[in-house]
Amino acid sequence: MTSYPPKKNEAFTFPAVFYNSLGDIVTNPTIAAGDLKVSIDYGAYANLTTLPDVDPDATNQVKLSLSAAEMNGTVIHVVAIDQTSPKEWKDAEWTFYTVVGTTLTNITAPVLADYLTLNFTSVKTQLGWSDSVEITAVINKTFQSYGVSTEAEATDLTKLHALADVAVWRQALNDISLDYNWSADGASYSRSQAVTAIRENLMYAESVAIAYNPAYNITVHTLDNNPDWRE
Repeated sequence: MTSYPPKKNEAFTFPAVFYNSLGDIVTNPTIAAGDLKVSIDYGAYANLTTLPDVDPDATNQVKLSLSAAEMNGTVIHVVAIDQTSPKEWKDAEWTFYTVVGTTLTNITAPVLADYLTLNFTSVKTQLGWSDSVEITAVINKTFQSYGVSTEAEATDLTKLHALADVAVWRQALNDISLDYNWSADGASYSRSQAVTAIRENLMYAESVAIAYNPAYNITVHTLDNNPDWRE
């Protein structure tokens, strides 16, 4: 399957194009057994198990597929050398650096949770938030605002974090909105200051994230305040 980044010991497929001696992309290039070889961790080269093919048919896109065994290394080097004479297409090569195979779905919550913990430690501490309740709620609301079910689908990290900031301050405002000012033993305690500060932070976060609101748009109209100027 195709997944990024390329994972160690997991099948990997990627598209490629081939160029002729003039530097033009070759349409429907001819590829024969032995034209493409792979080296794993700087080892000996071996023919690809699956012969690359043009896909879609009669186009210039070539689909190259590496098996799990051919991806079982840290450095995967693929070379393409046309064995015909004269060559139909120029030599090419690709190098991939693999990572240990862990799907993004399995690390979805911790990645965003780590961002929240790193940037909102004081909020978590002062409001007594737990990862299993409030942080989970913030993450779910962030995904909902983004329109995805998992972080793997949220490909725009800037957008994800902007929406997460909004979700944090909305959750904080919800948790503290019922607090009130009070006095005891000659001392006064103004909790409304915290509410005000959170509201200001929320307004700023919303101003940053407004560009990611699908309902947000800017409309420009001409303004004619002086119709008598027209002839």
